[in-house]
Amino acid sequence: MGFADLPAELLQTILNHAIVVRGMKRGLRLRLINKRFAAEVIDTIYAYRMLDERFCQPLATVRNPPMPPFTASYIEYRIHNKEDDSSLAPYPKLGLLRRIAQDLVAENVSLPYDDCVRFLCRLISEGGADRVSQVFPPALPRPAYGHVLYETEEYYVDNLFAAAVVTNTVTIVERYIEIYRDKSFKPLLGMDSREFNLQAARYASPETLEVLLSGGHSHRVVVPRRNDMLVAAASVGRPSAFRFIHEFRIDETPWDFKDRAKRYASLQVFSDALLTPSREVWDHVMELRARYNCPKDVPEDRKQRVLAECIGQGGDADLLNHLLDLWPDIAEKNGFGDRASASPSGLLLDACANGYEDLVRVLLSRGASMSSAVIIAAAYGQTKIVRLLLEHGAAPFGGLLRAAGGGYMDVAHILLDAGVHPGETDPRLLMYPGLVTYGLTDVPIANACAMEHVELAKLLKEKGAKVNGHAGSECLRVTRKNGLESMLDLLDEWHCRGV
Repeated sequence: MGFADLPAELLQTILNHAIVVRGMKRGLRLRLINKRFAAEVIDTIYAYRMLDERFCQPLATVRNPPMPPFTASYIEYRIHNKEDDSSLAPYPKLGLLRRIAQDLVAENVSLPYDDCVRFLCRLISEGGADRVSQVFPPALPRPAYGHVLYETEEYYVDNLFAAAVVTNTVTIVERYIEIYRDKSFKPLLGMDSREFNLQAARYASPETLEVLLSGGHSHRVVVPRRNDMLVAAASVGRPSAFRFIHEFRIDETPWDFKDRAKRYASLQVFSDALLTPSREVWDHVMELRARYNCPKDVPEDRKQRVLAECIGQGGDADLLNHLLDLWPDIAEKNGFGDRASASPSGLLLDACANGYEDLVRVLLSRGASMSSAVIIAAAYGQTKIVRLLLEHGAAPFGGLLRAAGGGYMDVAHILLDAGVHPGETDPRLLMYPGLVTYGLTDVPIANACAMEHVELAKLLKEKGAKVNGHAGSECLRVTRKNGLESMLDLLDEWHCRGV
């Protein structure tokens, strides 16, 4: 009887032990064995709550591993299967989120409980490691005055209000609208006021927006909030919200550009609103700027930020084309190929990293240099982008190292088929001081070994990669350093020898 034939409970016990011994990073690679293992590994991680400790670790460096793709569903599972709702239980914010979902569905008949929990967990996971770690800090000892720091009623109300805004539970928004002006307002779903405004601009209905903009009063507009919300609606590229916020009670409280008391900041608002990924919002902003006699010329630094925002947010290809037509001189800027640059080449690298195929096509049609583009796309595992770049004549070299380092089998296949040598090296990596520190190598098959990706290592070996000399030394170094017994066995079969 093989492992795959064992009863699920016994298999999970064995997998739990294996993941504990191997570590989470290597444990997740067990999913590559077969389809059943792929499902059972995830079930084991859930059943044994194996990500709790991982999520509560502080962010020590920028090289922390990214959140697993199933982070949202893991948090959802933990909320549904949290036995103890008391404030003394480990990770009391799981109980807080459950309580919030229960209170929301009690007042919003159109919101099913499971859908509510799933939506809130998705928002938390989208906030990245910093926000997820806020859910999993252990409960602090109970202070003498009888409160647990993580679950004060004030903190609960802050989070209930934020959740009510994004789920459009208007009765709760109306009840607690006054806390929105409080400077201490820091809900879990939006760690600062700007992020909260972005969430509201993205999800709030007209009814919810009306309560936010009016502060709950029938003939009032909270002007600073209107300013921030308009910019947020532009930033998320939501035309309906942008129009609603701009027109809201505009007769009673018009946009004032004289602003002698410096309360309205309207000129700055309509400058910041240019930073949008939406062509429809852009056109509306430009129409309003003309109506309000704003300066026609866009400053040079603002042009660069507008283009960067369009790429960073995965904006409309139509908008990118329009902006490059509007500012043809932008392609002449210095920094071709620099990811921080607003030249088409610099923008291309960002679009490649994020996998924005339509934007990549626009930039290629504009003659953007493809230098380093394959390397960036391969490093981020963007299979479609790598294929597109090669179709446009990009040199394929340099990408295989990065694809192997990420375990991207499909990208490796494409590059090998394009003629890349399986043992390609990149001399630039040798100048990188963190090469050894972070377990990186300048040899593709050694990178595959470091990832414990047996199939990728076998593919490279079949295509002619050598495992002797410098390549052999690197393979042995990374496998021994990380205790990768399966890869050491494979290297032994290949008679791997170092220098």
